Amino acid sequence: MDRLSPGRIRRNDLLRAKILAQGRRNDECGRGEGQQATNGWGTERPQTGRARKEGVGNRGSHGKSPNEAEGGCGRWTQAAAHPVVTPSRSSGQIPHKSGLWPHQDHSGLPSLSDRSHPLPKNAIQPTRSHPYTPPMSSVAPDPCPGAREPLTHGPVTDARHLEDLLNNCLPSFGGGYLRRVWQLLDEAIGRGVPMTLAVAGPVTASGQHYAWLNPLLDTGWFCLLSTTDAVCYHDGHRALDDASEHPFEQVPIFGDDGGLRDEGTIRITDIGFDEAVLLNQDAFISACLKQPEFAESMSGTRMRYLLGRRYAAQEAKNQTPEGLLALCHRKAIPVFVGAPSDGSVFLNVMKLWAMGRAAGSAPAFRLDLEAEVFESCAYHLWGQRESDTKALGTLILGGGVPKNFNLQPEPALSQILGFDDVGGFLYDIQITSAPVTDGSLSSCPPAEAVTWGKVDKDAYRSTCESLQADYSMVMPILTRALLEKRERLAGLETELGFDTLCERHPEAQGYLRPRDGYRLYAERERLVDQLDTELRAKLSDLESTCAYPLADLPPTP
Repeated sequence: MDRLSPGRIRRNDLLRAKILAQGRRNDECGRGEGQQATNGWGTERPQTGRARKEGVGNRGSHGKSPNEAEGGCGRWTQAAAHPVVTPSRSSGQIPHKSGLWPHQDHSGLPSLSDRSHPLPKNAIQPTRSHPYTPPMSSVAPDPCPGAREPLTHGPVTDARHLEDLLNNCLPSFGGGYLRRVWQLLDEAIGRGVPMTLAVAGPVTASGQHYAWLNPLLDTGWFCLLSTTDAVCYHDGHRALDDASEHPFEQVPIFGDDGGLRDEGTIRITDIGFDEAVLLNQDAFISACLKQPEFAESMSGTRMRYLLGRRYAAQEAKNQTPEGLLALCHRKAIPVFVGAPSDGSVFLNVMKLWAMGRAAGSAPAFRLDLEAEVFESCAYHLWGQRESDTKALGTLILGGGVPKNFNLQPEPALSQILGFDDVGGFLYDIQITSAPVTDGSLSSCPPAEAVTWGKVDKDAYRSTCESLQADYSMVMPILTRALLEKRERLAGLETELGFDTLCERHPEAQGYLRPRDGYRLYAERERLVDQLDTELRAKLSDLESTCAYPLADLPPTP
């Protein structure tokens, strides 16, 4: 009984709240205002279920889809069973941009405290010695651990949109994991949690940034990006002056690679392009790095912000679609690369360094790795201290360095820099192709990250999931489902007004947050300065962590 599955957590408390609230669902998203919504049994019934305790799009207790009654917004209109922490501009609640939060939701369960009420003392504790509980992760004990959710399944012919399909037509096995990933993304976005995004793999060379990554980042839901040097490098190819002469083509995975080499074709899995693209991209990168704005030592986020500006100008010149770095520049999304020397942008940095070395002079541009890691720590503190939710979520696609760099600010702050008031991610949602048995960091599930302090200890059973899959197969579907839901909610806002919409669909506050986003890069200097100030007060304590009885070295031969 002491090892409770996520499906058992808080079942009776949550069910009681739903029953007391009588669980009325509306039908606005699919059938229009004013129609009675039922669960298919002729009556309105409360909702039960595993992970949708917060009222986000799960199935009813008799196997009927909430979208059959609700039309697809996936929310109860009364009494969310778990505190809904996205603030509402509805009558009697806190204005949207005041930064304050309602003290309770309709269910009467405690919600995120407003800023006029200080957090309880036990909400901020040393990460390593005590469990850290962010305001959003309150978990009630389960008085009925034996209860299980019934297996439910609906026909795809009843699905009116992708949310219906994901919620109701993926009952088990790998499909069940995909459903769970969708529901957690829906929940985190609906609660207004700032999300970080880690992406490994050649998403720009393959054009996936045009297909789904850029539309996802353009929503304003994501506050920073962790990726690879290669992603930044390949992002520029299609905006080169002669790009039309070197199109990207499909090539067989198991073809004649020797023949491709002879004809000067580069292959990335099933993508092929001329080697001339690389040579022209190298010339472009080197020319950028020699410009005055790069003539200093800077963090990688600064370099990629400036590079994004150059990419944007090149795209405008040649009338090509907006690329990844250009979008991140426009939205002031910091772009981190944990292994900057492992890619061709840095190979061009090395070229300029080697040229200066041969000429007896050093290039003005230098990459400051320490500053980049320090900056990531400053943003993590922003998420836990200054963001509206006082918590962060993360979506991890693939693994490797982008995944680890994305997760490491918590140990950097608590384990290395000695901060006591730092917690891990509240939401950790990952899609990776690596099997957990291979021992790689790419494969490790969020639960393992809990032991390092990277993920919230008290919430991970209900806010984390790992799907073993090729993310390129599922992200277009998930992204489209999220964007469709935002479009439906935006349509209801026009019909009902924002206040009424948020009363009936609290997740609208998170989905319809300003598309301009968090613009963390614009806050970079302020946040880094704040962290500097706090560290100055810790210098003596940090000095004591640098002492260790080292073994004597043998005499030099």
